[in-house]
Amino acid sequence: MSLLNEIFPKLDLNNCEDYEYSKIIKFLNSKKEVDIRFQEIYEFDEEEETFEKYSEYVRESEERYYYTYMNFIKDLENITPDIIKNIIKYQNEHYEDNDYTKSFKYFENAKDVIDNVELLTISIRNETYGHIEKECIKMFPELKNDIQYLKVRVLVLIFYAEWVTDDYKLLSVALVNEKVVFVTEAYI
Repeated sequence: MSLLNEIFPKLDLNNCEDYEYSKIIKFLNSKKEVDIRFQEIYEFDEEEETFEKYSEYVRESEERYYYTYMNFIKDLENITPDIIKNIIKYQNEHYEDNDYTKSFKYFENAKDVIDNVELLTISIRNETYGHIEKECIKMFPELKNDIQYLKVRVLVLIFYAEWVTDDYKLLSVALVNEKVVFVTEAYI
């Protein structure tokens, strides 16, 4: 994994068959070690694909992961206000969903978000799918027929947030090309 090895010296395969690496990230006014996860990095059907085709797929995947991560880190300071704004909006929209959500503070500003979420994982995706793809097409209509190699960078931030109703208390913020496309409870 030549390009990725420049920034992630040793990727480990986790129990979900995703490659990952733990790295210190400065985000929301603190430095914290978070898992950087690369999903769907290798998909190969030996009966249908040649080794050359597989090698090309791996190289393209590595490039996409590398550029997705590097663009995110480079723009993190500029992206952060949009991430905060979207978390506030999501929490406000779901504040009165049930007694549990009402038992937590109503978010009004960035400090409320900083005090009530903790970044756990940055999940870098090899492709768009499902809800991410639908939102991506809404935000980037020019890419409707061209959601492919290096044109779409998909990354999901996974936060621990006690105030969500998901059983695992996880909140996901999906970004495409460094723009928030949606926020949801649970791991996506």
